[in-house]
Amino acid sequence: MRYSIYILFSLVMGLGGCSSQKKLETSTPFVLGPTICQDWIGGRAESGSGRVLRIAVREMPDEGISLQNVYFRGHMAKIDMVMEDNGMIALAKYELKSEKPDMIMHADSTKEVGNQPPKLKSKEFPFDLQKDEAVLSYLQDDKIKYVKISGVVDKPARVYKGRPKN
Repeated sequence: MRYSIYILFSLVMGLGGCSSQKKLETSTPFVLGPTICQDWIGGRAESGSGRVLRIAVREMPDEGISLQNVYFRGHMAKIDMVMEDNGMIALAKYELKSEKPDMIMHADSTKEVGNQPPKLKSKEFPFDLQKDEAVLSYLQDDKIKYVKISGVVDKPARVYKGRPKN
């Protein structure tokens, strides 16, 4: 009797864990075109760097569907829908910041007390993706669904010029 309670408990916990995993859809109510990724680098050190992911949207129903987020190369970004000359584009912008706070370095270690330890990432990335894959989340009938995009094309990085030196 006692062992059957343990078995029942472990069975319920095992089945409950499966529902937290994100299920990828095989078909979508919209049609996507090519997906292009381009990194950018600012001309000055403080301007930073980032990545832009452009997903061409060929066909999109007028109501009931809204694109939410895209998961790509370990980052998540919100989707902005933009109308361009060649059609509708789902645009995701990632800023890749390397935050290095000011550190106090002194021969007397008691003067380094204000230094903060580095922050660790607490969230795990929810998908196991290759370099040319992304996952797009969309809202349909008040339910969030996910679809995998394969074949993301990398364009050469765009390097912005800095301020001219006098």
